[in-house]
Formats: sequence, C-alpha cells, structure tokens
Amino acid sequence: MTKFLSRAFLRVSVAILSAPILVGLAQANPLPERWEAERQRINTLLDQVCSGNPDAEKTFWKEIEIKKNPIAFNALGWLSHNCPNIKLTDEELTDWLRKSAEAGYPWGMRNYAMRLLFGIGTPKDVDGGLRVFERAIGIGYGDPRSDLVFVIERFSFDPPGKATLRQAKKLLELAERKSVSEKKLTSLRTQIENTQAFVDAFGDAFAPDKTKKKETPKKVQRYAALATSLPDGSYGLAHDEDDKDTATTVALGECILNGGKNCSIKVLGYGKLCIAYHFTPDSPTAHGWYGTIGKERVNSNAADECRRRNGGATCQGQVSVCNERSNTFIASLIQDERMPTVPIKRPPRDDTVISGLGKVGPANRAPDLTDLARYSNGQTPQRTASEQKAFEDYLRD
Repeated sequence: MTKFLSRAFLRVSVAILSAPILVGLAQANPLPERWEAERQRINTLLDQVCSGNPDAEKTFWKEIEIKKNPIAFNALGWLSHNCPNIKLTDEELTDWLRKSAEAGYPWGMRNYAMRLLFGIGTPKDVDGGLRVFERAIGIGYGDPRSDLVFVIERFSFDPPGKATLRQAKKLLELAERKSVSEKKLTSLRTQIENTQAFVDAFGDAFAPDKTKKKETPKKVQRYAALATSLPDGSYGLAHDEDDKDTATTVALGECILNGGKNCSIKVLGYGKLCIAYHFTPDSPTAHGWYGTIGKERVNSNAADECRRRNGGATCQGQVSVCNERSNTFIASLIQDERMPTVPIKRPPRDDTVISGLGKVGPANRAPDLTDLARYSNGQTPQRTASEQKAFEDYLRD
C-alpha cells in the first residue's frame, strides 16, 4: 500500500480492537457539496504540513487564525497525533472540535460528539453528545453504522436511572433509524429492559447529585514577543507576559538595552508559543527567527533560516523562550513574512505491517477508535475486496 493510501486509511475511523479482525472502518461517503472540495484541499495541505513544508505550515495556521476554517479546526487532531512537534492537549483538541461542530462541519460534529460521549478533554455529557451526533448523522458524513455500534458496545448503564434509560433509548432509536443489525442491538435492548425494571422498582435511587457545580479549568493566556535590530544584530525577548502591550514593551526595551538602533517586533503571539532567534553577531544579514509550538521545532527552523543567510555556515548565536504559564492554544498576532524556506526533513519511518492497512509508520498508527478516529476528516478509504468484506461482515454480525 502506498504512503498516500496508508494516510488516507488513517484519516477515517479505524480501530484494531482485536487482531486479526479489522473493525470500525467508517464508510466515508462524499460530504455535502458545500464541504467536499474544501475537505480535499485541507487534506492535501495536511500531507504537506506533516512532511515539514514550512510554507504549508504557515498556510495552515492562516486557515486557523485568519480564515477560521472549521475543516482546519477539525484537522488539528490529526496533525497532533501524526506530526512531530504539533502536540495539543485533549482539552485544547476538544475546544477546536467544538468550534468546528458549531460551524456546522459534519465531521467536526461527529468527532466532537465522540468527545462528549466518552468525556475526553471535557466533562462527560451523554445527552449533549447524542444531540450533536444526531445532527451529524442528519447532515451526512458517511455511513454512521460502525460509529453507532462502537458507542453501543461501550455505553455505560452506571448509574442506573431515568437519565441513563433516556440516553440508551435515544441511542437505540438512532441505531434503528440507520438500520444497524438486530444482532448488534440485542444486548442494548436487554440492558434497557433491565434498567427499566430497576427504575420501576427503585426510582432514581442512584441518580447523581445535580446540586454540585461542575468545575471548569480557568484559562491562562500569556504573551511572548521577539524584537530585533537587524543592522547591528541586537534582540530582545519576552515571554509569559500578561498582555500584548507588556510583551511588546519588554521585548523592545531589551533590544534597545542590548544596543539596538532599529528595533522592531518580528513575532508576537499568545498561548503555548515558543520563539527562537539565531544570529551571527555583527552581521546585518545572518539571522533567522521562528514562532510556533515546541522549542525544538522553532530552533530547528530558525537555525535553517540563519544558515541559509550565512552562506551555509551555522550561526554562532541562538536564544529561545516559551510561554510556560499559558494553557491556551497558540495564536500569532505578528509573524514577520521572512520565514524559513528550507524544508524540514522528517525522521525515517519504521514501517510496520498492520492487518488490513499495509505498511504504516508508528507515528501514523491509530490503535483505537476513540483516538485518531475522533479527528477524522472522512477521507474516502480505498479498501481491498477482503477489507471491504471484513467491514460489511462486522456491521452485519
């Protein structure tokens, strides 16, 4: 299987729950016309970002920060799980999937629904998850039967009560509507009957205390900035500042104190931002800077840019900082256009054969449907005849 086909498989809902049976492959039919072409464009861009193309990376962040593209919001999870140095927390990913869902992107709704149903990066909200899931099914993101079976097989009846009973009946209704096989629904029907008997006998004896308020983590947003004076090589850095004005003042002030005669801001942003500046003292041209997630990545990109402007020689000076006290996602307010142009080489892949997927590297492996599947952009899988038969058999059995 080619590298492209392996990636295409991994963008759809894949779960290998017990070898050698391949289960959980969601049939990714074309999306409604409003979304289909744009989805394909973003998927192509993701390949370029993951291969280390800095221009593609810059384009992708513009899709996030400037265009507010819900397909790009949804794709952040795929990048976080498959690309080096682009790592987001579960809480951050859930927030971006929520934004994608609110914008009406079908796969964003499907993936956000899974996060709510299983409490990943957010308090568990089965009612909310089922509502969003129903909307995604109604708009259409492909064949939802494997997703429905996955949720049914993991649905918890603990604690038994009216709320759990209502949720289980809703799930059963959705499954019946999409013609999930009766064999898959037998256990769910039995559990619903048992829970109904319990509620009839004991009422909501084990219902959770609704008077308790849910605690949500407080967002901490900090700013970082880089100022440089290119003619004389002076610079100033700021990080973990409370606002952009303070970060700007600190960076410019440090640059001036270092002897800068023509200081200006090159990078300014907030969230988990790292900034690196590489330079050769007293050289007006040998310099390079970069701002994004991950200290290793910004140093690598800044070093490449400085080396390119230094005749291929490694630059002598280097400094970098990261916002350590921020728990919000990165966003740049100013990013100088002179960004690195040297492609970043990806480490060689340790190819491993996984049943039904061909050769895929460890960084691209999707071990569980609740993992990579919840970020899928629904790229159409290209299955062999045996893989297609295994998928259909799973849904039918």
